[in-house]
Amino acid sequence: GKKKQNVKCVRYDIDGECHVLLVACRDIARGEKLYYDYNGHEYAYPTHHFV
Repeated sequence: GKKKQNVKCVRYDIDGECHVLLVACRDIARGEKLYYDYNGHEYAYPTHHFV
């Protein structure tokens, strides 16, 4: 959930192609697992250009 989340999704359009990156929300210790909230539904990303 949101409390454990330490990465967030950021969308970039580069040359007309969609790139989605996971970016740290806080400092993450070496060896710490990455947690992303898949149920956030904050943004809708069209996937028809995904490779």
